[in-house]
Amino acid sequence: MSADIGSADGGKTARLYRMVMDKHVCPYGTKSKWLLEREGFVVEDNWLTTREQTDAFKAEHGVATTPQTFIGGRRIGGYSELRAYFGRSDPTEDETSYTPVIAVFAVGAALAITLSLYVFEAAFTVRTAEWFVAFFDREPRDGGHRNLDVASTRGLIHCILQCSSTKTSPSGRRAPSGITRSPARK
Repeated sequence: MSADIGSADGGKTARLYRMVMDKHVCPYGTKSKWLLEREGFVVEDNWLTTREQTDAFKAEHGVATTPQTFIGGRRIGGYSELRAYFGRSDPTEDETSYTPVIAVFAVGAALAITLSLYVFEAAFTVRTAEWFVAFFDREPRDGGHRNLDVASTRGLIHCILQCSSTKTSPSGRRAPSGITRSPARK
């Protein structure tokens, strides 16, 4: 059960044992595979597909957890040990990560910009900013309802319904109802 650095083709290989079952895929196994590939390793990915197989592997190697990575015939360990092996610091639980927040706001901005492009054929309008804020309004003014999902969905459905009732302008472009485009000048 060893893996070699410097295989016949000059590349690096690592052997990874991780749980991949019908109803569970170990997230740390997935992270370990990604990290190895990012570091330039060819990964021999060995799936432990049953609880019995996983327990037998742990007993054979004297480990309490999976995934387990082997490089050059030496057991490196789990995901945290693999990060340390590559000189990457392991984020502590006390550290704040803003990645999920940034992702949510990016999706909100993309929704607002897309809707603005559809309605006004311009990405950045005052309405774009209003829609962006409306997607994240935690206290809607409709009687104090506090459910973000319901409020956002209600606002989005209203916007889509309003935008879908369109008319065709003289130039053949669709214009939302209530928005008047000036006729083409001769």
